[in-house]
Amino acid sequence: MGREASLREALLREGAPERHFGEHAHGWRDVWVYAVVACLFILLVSMGGPAQPFLLLPFFMRGKIQVLVTGFEPFGDLTTNPAQLVAAHLASEGCKAGVCITAMHLPVNRSGVETVADALSQSPSNSPWDAIVHLGYESVSKGLRVEIAAANLLASDHRSPSAPGWSADVPCNTTGTEFEPIDPEAPCLLATTAPLDRIDLPLPMSPDYPQPLELWSRDAGTYYCNEIFYRTLLAVHRGHLRPRSHHAVLLPVLFVHLPPTSFSSVETTSGFIWKLIARITKI
Repeated sequence: MGREASLREALLREGAPERHFGEHAHGWRDVWVYAVVACLFILLVSMGGPAQPFLLLPFFMRGKIQVLVTGFEPFGDLTTNPAQLVAAHLASEGCKAGVCITAMHLPVNRSGVETVADALSQSPSNSPWDAIVHLGYESVSKGLRVEIAAANLLASDHRSPSAPGWSADVPCNTTGTEFEPIDPEAPCLLATTAPLDRIDLPLPMSPDYPQPLELWSRDAGTYYCNEIFYRTLLAVHRGHLRPRSHHAVLLPVLFVHLPPTSFSSVETTSGFIWKLIARITKI
């Protein structure tokens, strides 16, 4: 033992680097682990399932704030949907300022609006994300519109997407009306869990964004935009889900209606949504 210690000291005096048995083996093992994980992530994403990208995060994204941004695919006469384009644009920018955005493109149907809520219902007390921002298109919108509440109203393919949503004419008791509840046992309305006090009015008054901007709205309509918002909020409340990496009481969930791209470009709208994300995640 003494000879081994003396030899080690002599080698160190000569400038030889100190190494430990198995050092190279562990190094190569780590490389193989990273490679396998990366391949699995690529495979899962390439399989095309809308809920698969969050199943496995690559190592370079761990420790950062994770935000899910959903955008609906084209529907009706639309050939493109600004919501889908903006979600994809935000995700394409990669991680910045400690925030990584995952885009999820959803079909405009019942299966699409159940995707996120179903994923959350299978989560433990903490969500896979730190915030969720749903994006939808509103053809008559005059600007970006933050929805502050969702109604317990089931979407109908026979109802116009721009039809008015909950109001004094749509009581919580929908018996005898054309409206059906998403869940008969759930509340009539659910408010956004995002911290609205951080989304102050000077934000949309910037000259960088077109005017006018309708910041607040309590009527998300009676189509799938409202339904996905309500279903996600209901899953958060029922699961008492908190953000993945910090200690907010509930996972922030927000819905934003976007105007046509002729009114606000994809790049401009993406910049506004990024600022909203920065505010609600305390960046």
